Amino acid sequence: MTVAFALQLAESVILLGLAIGLTALGISDSQSGGTASVTGSELATFSAVVGVLTAVLLVVAYFFSYARMRDGEYEDARTPTLALGIIFVLLVVTLPIGILYLMAYARLSTAERQDLAVSLLSDF
Repeated sequence: MTVAFALQLAESVILLGLAIGLTALGISDSQSGGTASVTGSELATFSAVVGVLTAVLLVVAYFFSYARMRDGEYEDARTPTLALGIIFVLLVVTLPIGILYLMAYARLSTAERQDLAVSLLSDF
């Protein structure tokens, strides 16, 4: 899970940088009256949406998946991890991150069973 989150963090930084750069480029192009097929305002809007979506997915991944796993709340982390895996697989560009999240989801059930076995043994 740490690898998936680290890759997502790196990707988010890159995409946010691109979004900021393209937004600035789009705003300057729209002010200069660019005649391209994609106007500057459209480029700025698209870049802003991509930047916000990237930031939201990063925050969701941290609070609902990574932090819960770190705290040992494996059952609570399973559903968000599966959802993130599916979302990232569907966003073809982030396929490796999605596969890693799906692998983390599979490992969570194993960790959950091991945690249950340890808690049952400690009751005796």
